[in-house]
Amino acid sequence: ERLAEAQHINKSLSALGNCMAALATRQQTNKSTGKAGGGHVPFRDCKLTHILSPCLGGDSKTLMLVHAGPAASNTAESACTLEFASRVRNIELGHARKHISGGGGGDGAVEKLLARSRAELSDKKDRIASLQQELAAARGAAR
Repeated sequence: ERLAEAQHINKSLSALGNCMAALATRQQTNKSTGKAGGGHVPFRDCKLTHILSPCLGGDSKTLMLVHAGPAASNTAESACTLEFASRVRNIELGHARKHISGGGGGDGAVEKLLARSRAELSDKKDRIASLQQELAAARGAAR
């Protein structure tokens, strides 16, 4: 059972490495040709890469952490982990882009949410001020 689980994990990590390598190749191709698009990225090779596809695409920063066990019995596994980490470390997917909806386009959902949040904040500040006045009045009446 543990062997099967380890095989699935290794397959998923291998597919993740393949996706990242394909993204890096595509990034290099885009830089050299000046065109967007490029080769196929195999996100659907396993569930892990399919789930992570939005995080690995061009509009996000991706940080990968690996854990290497210090025990002598984990030496082979730690070596494979560090080898994978060094392979992934050399891949640069480019800069993350910030998406801000401006006044001219889009449905304005962000602006509506911001306006509603500001209104709620104002209401809460007014409620705090009235409660402080009531508290001050109650303290004055108690004296």
